[in-house]
Amino acid sequence: MAMGLIKDMELPKDIVFFAYGMEDSLGRFYKEASKRTGDQETAQLFLKLAEIEKQHKPAFYDAIRIYLPQNYVNILQFFSFLET
Repeated sequence: MAMGLIKDMELPKDIVFFAYGMEDSLGRFYKEASKRTGDQETAQLFLKLAEIEKQHKPAFYDAIRIYLPQNYVNILQFFSFLET
């Protein structure tokens, strides 16, 4: 399914927004999964995975500066600000 989406992306901004969405969604998924599991060890694993996704974001922002005009970079930084 995701490969079908990728072939439709022609511009770097499309790829960057798609990648950001995946990072953000996966982090939120892990956080929610940690709340829903009845097992403490599994919950801790999900929280660790969520933290790993969060740690990816600074490197992600550095990389996208190459491919996006400044106004898009500012939009992504704003989204990141909303998460804190």
